[in-house]
Amino acid sequence: LLGTETRFYHTAHYTTRSLEVANDKQPLFLLHGGGGHAETYSRNLNALAKVCRPMALDFIWHGQSSAPPFANGSAQDPVNWLRQFTLQMLEIMDHLQLDKVAIEGESLGGWIALDLAVNYPDRVSAIVLNTAWGIALDPSVVPEGNADLDALKTTSLEALEHPTDETLRKRLEWLMPLGGVTDELVQLRKALWAAEPTHSALKEYYERLFAPDIASYYFDERAIASITCPTLVLWTDQNPIHGPDAAHRLHQLVPHSDLHIMAGCAHWPQWERPEEHDRVVGTFMSKLDNGNKKRGAWQWLMRPRQDVAPATAEPTTRTPKSLTNPTSMQSGDSPTIGTPPCSLTNWPKTRLKASRSAASRSYFAGRTARFLP
Repeated sequence: LLGTETRFYHTAHYTTRSLEVANDKQPLFLLHGGGGHAETYSRNLNALAKVCRPMALDFIWHGQSSAPPFANGSAQDPVNWLRQFTLQMLEIMDHLQLDKVAIEGESLGGWIALDLAVNYPDRVSAIVLNTAWGIALDPSVVPEGNADLDALKTTSLEALEHPTDETLRKRLEWLMPLGGVTDELVQLRKALWAAEPTHSALKEYYERLFAPDIASYYFDERAIASITCPTLVLWTDQNPIHGPDAAHRLHQLVPHSDLHIMAGCAHWPQWERPEEHDRVVGTFMSKLDNGNKKRGAWQWLMRPRQDVAPATAEPTTRTPKSLTNPTSMQSGDSPTIGTPPCSLTNWPKTRLKASRSAASRSYFAGRTARFLP
């Protein structure tokens, strides 16, 4: 993680930990899977920073983000426990005055990327569906791996009840059965899962995730086909639950989407094959950026506001290089927060429109879109 920063963003309802590389490029939110944490993308941040501003975020109830009460609404209600992940992302966007962001979501993260793309399309510039979950595809075309799902439930609950090196390694090997689980990763997962309030919150998260009604939260093919933003379907040939046939079906459903299937990977391709992942995602982001530049859109989105105070964030680690002048930092120095033009709290932000988007207004008015359209 050399060259990255850890920051905590305090928004109206949530505190979110972010591992990121601060620059003035287009932001890319990197969302991990269920039970995961921002370090899911630790092997990717510096490479992706060449083409975007990567921000790996801890979901609420995960990692070192806050653990708010779970909402008790059903899938048909405006706010429910799964929608809280989406609202967390919207709050961060508003906090940083970002009209739109690109989002890569792995597993659960892909589920939330889908919710944003389907129900809040004016807040999303592009999505990467990385072995995404939360999809209800035609079973005659894409069968679901129920045995894989049962194994996930068993290993997850066992690791939470008895968080030993052995149980946590077994849980991580469900993600990467072909190899890639390191001792360091096991110890990190052990420390994060054992800490309160995350430990108790994850127990409730998994209870809800494996509840009998969970399929009512899935996105069906009609909803998926409504996605209009640029989309990369990034899959693997050994993904549990949904294999490559799911990727091909998603590619068929989402208009003008791109498809890339990584060989020799399972459920954590960004960790298992980071070079290939970064090349594919980097190319996708560069294409998106080039398209926006041709239309003049990205320059407008990233125009700094002079009339709004910078968003607040709490620095917890310092970047080894100065954010404003990499050659000026002396040994022992730390970057000055708020120093223009490119410190993290004063980096060029998107213009905050006088009239917020319809989706954002409906959120703050308590009228959020239904999880399934």
